[in-house]
Amino acid sequence: MISIETSAQANELAKRNLEINGFSSGERPIIRSDVFTYLRETDKLFNMIILDPPAFAKSKKDVARSARGYKDINLYAMRRLVEGGILATFSCSNHIEEVLFEKIVLSAVRDAGKTAQILGELGPGPDHPTNLAHQEGRYLKGLLLTISTS
Repeated sequence: MISIETSAQANELAKRNLEINGFSSGERPIIRSDVFTYLRETDKLFNMIILDPPAFAKSKKDVARSARGYKDINLYAMRRLVEGGILATFSCSNHIEEVLFEKIVLSAVRDAGKTAQILGELGPGPDHPTNLAHQEGRYLKGLLLTISTS
C-alpha cells in the first residue's frame, strides 16, 4: 500500500494515523506527489487503486474542464492496475452528477482498452447524512469496479 498526496500536512496526518494503527511509513510509503504525474511516470502495477481527488468542479463553468481531469485520472489508474484489479473512484464535485461521472469513467475505460464491471455504487457513509430538502448535499459519488482487458 502506498499513498500519494500533494499536501505535506495531509501526509503528516496519514503518517501519524499509520503509526497509531501499528504500521510505519516504511511499510506503507507516503509519497508527496501529484497523482497525475505519479500514475503517468510509475512502472508499478497495483491490485487496487483508490482515487479520491478534491472537487474538480467548484462551479458549473468548471464541468467540462473537470470532466477531462476525472477522465485522465481514471485512465492513468486503469493502466496501472493488474488484470482483474479493483478501482474505487470518487467525485465530490456537486456539479458532476452521478450519470455524468459514470459516463466519464466509461470513456476512460474505453480509452484504456479495458472493460469494467461495477461491483458497487458508493456514496456518503452513515456519518454524512443528507438533508432531503438539500439535494446539493448529495455530492459524493463513487464506483467500485473490477478492470480487465477482456
